[in-house]
Amino acid sequence: GNLKVYKMIIKKDSKILKVKVERKSLTLKAKKESSDEECSTSKSEDEEYAMAVRDFKKFFKRRGRFMRQPHNDKKTFQRSRNGK
Repeated sequence: GNLKVYKMIIKKDSKILKVKVERKSLTLKAKKESSDEECSTSKSEDEEYAMAVRDFKKFFKRRGRFMRQPHNDKKTFQRSRNGK
């Protein structure tokens, strides 16, 4: 049961992230069209991508810690009950 919920949460999060990335890429396209220098735009695009990846990693770490702890507590609780 927990795995299904976890998968659903991940799907929702990835959808939200996709929307954010799509929005960023749209703004980047607009920036590209408005600026003449290709070098500066490719740099900012890389930075935007790096930021998105960093945010995703941070978010995933936080989510993982939040989801794992209660799951592990349940397992240890069941083990101690079965052992007695």
